[in-house]
Amino acid sequence: MDDTKLLTMKKIILFFIAAFALSLTVSAQSITPEMIADIKNVTEAVLSPDGNTIAFVIKVPGDDLTGMQKSSMMIIPKVGGDDDLILDMHANPNSITWSNDSKRIYYLSKDSASKNMQLLCIELATREVREITSTTNNIKKYAISPDGINVAFIITDTKSDKEKADDKLRKDWEVMDENLKFDRLYYAPLNLASKPIKIFDNNLHVTDFVWSSDSRRIVFKAAEKTSVDWTMMYESIYLTDITVTYPQKLCTTAGKLGNISVSPDGSMVAFCGAVDINDPLAQSVFVVTMNGGEQKNITPDYESSAVDVKWINDNSVLVLSVEGCFSSLRKIEVNTAKASLIYNKGVIIRGMDLQRKSGSMVFTATSPQNPSEIYTGNLTVGVEKKLTNYNLELANIKLSKQEVISWTAAD
Repeated sequence: MDDTKLLTMKKIILFFIAAFALSLTVSAQSITPEMIADIKNVTEAVLSPDGNTIAFVIKVPGDDLTGMQKSSMMIIPKVGGDDDLILDMHANPNSITWSNDSKRIYYLSKDSASKNMQLLCIELATREVREITSTTNNIKKYAISPDGINVAFIITDTKSDKEKADDKLRKDWEVMDENLKFDRLYYAPLNLASKPIKIFDNNLHVTDFVWSSDSRRIVFKAAEKTSVDWTMMYESIYLTDITVTYPQKLCTTAGKLGNISVSPDGSMVAFCGAVDINDPLAQSVFVVTMNGGEQKNITPDYESSAVDVKWINDNSVLVLSVEGCFSSLRKIEVNTAKASLIYNKGVIIRGMDLQRKSGSMVFTATSPQNPSEIYTGNLTVGVEKKLTNYNLELANIKLSKQEVISWTAAD
């Protein structure tokens, strides 16, 4: 073999070796479908009343044939450290709440027999699980009163025996605006929560509620019908008392409604809402007194979309907003509508919990480098520290660069 042919063959061999090495490198840096399925996401996080511990729910790959992700409950010290598994995916917990003494955690989980969502709690010291409710229908939402004595629920109307029989025969069609099944508001003493009491008989489809600080009144959102159109576009904000059998409309709203929050002294309500029926989002923040009347927009010139509001004290609220492609936190004085920027252009905040007394905060948030994890912070700096890292395998992945591209449109 002459030198020219030998040199050509060496080049070909080196080319294939280089191509093979490159393919290994690219493979090691590429996200596979299996990695996507195995991604873990923190979906909710709550700071304990004593400020020492964060309880959170993390979505993990399931182990059954459905392939659906399941929830596990964890705790971790607020200052950081090792996490601790409290309930695994077989419990599939969600909607977690601390007890006032920080000794137990309440949560929702499906009953294995009835398959209905029920309220349970787990004692952290003993890991003993207790069933709090045994309702015949799903509990869609619950909230424990500030004094820790009562619990309120949203529970759907029960189907009649005939309706259940028709469902088995696939006679499950629905006639518009007939035989509506409302999500109704109930309450009970926490130690007798298995026997919830319907607060009022009005046909109102309740979608969300919060307790007032007096542990007697409840502010809630509801529509007069159960359809998606009504719950999206025609909800109103109401006030009820667990000792009174009728609710009252708190204020006249138009269009979509979002999060609601009651001031620490129980005198005012803040909520995310639309400015009119054509507003595509509940992206402005309003306040109204608990006595009712006309609501006040405290974000009239806010060039962003509010997604959550929480009271800091009786005079100011914390607003989580989307500004372009980023999250922001602002403190707004309700009397003057003066806004102070706390945080923006960092991680994308998905949820937040605030401890008013200390100003400590916990967030679930994402970034270009990681799916939803736990971050901690406070009312001074906003998001300060990343606390968890449940997707270590992504550290070896070369992720695409994310950047904001803007331009001036024709108009």
